[in-house]
Amino acid sequence: MCILPRMRSRPLLVLATCFASLTSFAQVSHAKPRLVVLGLEVTGDSAMDQKATEAAKALTRELRREANRPGGPYELASNGNKDLLEMKLLSDCSDEARRCMSEIGKQLKADRLAYGRLERTKRGYSVSLRLLDTDSSEQVKQLSELIPFSDVSAAGGLQRRARSLYGRLTGADDEGAIAITATTDSGTVYVDGKIRTSLSAGSARVSGLSDGVHTVAIESPGYARYEAEVNVDSGAVAELNASLVEVGGEGGGDEQGDERPGGGWRIAFWSGVLATGVAGAGWTYSGLSVRSAEKDVQNASAEYRGPELTPAPVDGSYESACKSFGSDAAMSNPELRAKVLDACDRGDKQQNLVNWVWIPATATAALFASYAYYKGYIAPRRMSAEREARRRGKRGNRVTVTPALGPNLVGAGLELTF
Repeated sequence: MCILPRMRSRPLLVLATCFASLTSFAQVSHAKPRLVVLGLEVTGDSAMDQKATEAAKALTRELRREANRPGGPYELASNGNKDLLEMKLLSDCSDEARRCMSEIGKQLKADRLAYGRLERTKRGYSVSLRLLDTDSSEQVKQLSELIPFSDVSAAGGLQRRARSLYGRLTGADDEGAIAITATTDSGTVYVDGKIRTSLSAGSARVSGLSDGVHTVAIESPGYARYEAEVNVDSGAVAELNASLVEVGGEGGGDEQGDERPGGGWRIAFWSGVLATGVAGAGWTYSGLSVRSAEKDVQNASAEYRGPELTPAPVDGSYESACKSFGSDAAMSNPELRAKVLDACDRGDKQQNLVNWVWIPATATAALFASYAYYKGYIAPRRMSAEREARRRGKRGNRVTVTPALGPNLVGAGLELTF
């Protein structure tokens, strides 16, 4: 707090002094603690192992890179490129006692001191890390982890391990996020092919993403699918401005799209109507042919004069007459017998066409025509109505409240559209 004394002169000088004091206080209060990451010490039988030494140097380099990322909890000290073993020898520290390590941190003007060891084992490199508060000599955090040999040799493997270790040691966020602003109010947001969230008033935020390039896609009714690649840094928020294109809006204009919607399905509908008509005509023709054959059989049965037929025709019906004239008794009248059997064959053939061709074909064509009618006439009208409703909604007055959540922020954003 700046106390203004009662002075009759030089009021501007007093105010300027208070303002400078407040500015310095604000800068100091918001300054991050300084961190020194000492080079890892190679211990055990691997102290003279060249590969273990190289692995320790590489891991130290990655840990310092993580500490130097913006947005982290600490500020990497510029004079901290020292090795643990070197500082222990210079400070006459026989071990890593807290008091001695605290003195090393103070010499390097560090608020926090990170140091540790690396040892080669049969399964990989065993790493142990410590974080020390140099003022209080208190150990803030201690952890250990086994890094497989494959992670050291693989591209990016050691970097991922260092990010995880540094995050667990210091509490730094090793994940990133994407803040999305889209030209449509609603939609589904996919990240790397998986549904992650939905648009709310044209905005969305996807958190918990690993460092690297991620594929973001947005699907919204009435718009073409949007897709882009976003590079995400750990502990940072990447911004994506997604400009979605309305279906039919490019090239032909909305009026053209509304004038002839579903043109392909309309053609399919009339093709289905034609196919239904053809199948129906075939059905009708075959049905009439069956009726004609039945009449021919009935008339021939009435004209028959000869020995009694076995089995006997039942009232001259089509089925019984065909069976009767197929017997040997009908051989007494070969011409009439041939006429009846020919009519029976013709009737059976046309009946099979009706049962197995024309009825299924007519039903299938009618169903297809119905579906094509819906896709060509009904669905585009609904889509046009929904698009028009969205347009009116965009032009109309609205109040939008968007939640805002973050590591150091809890609140909401208010948007008024007139």
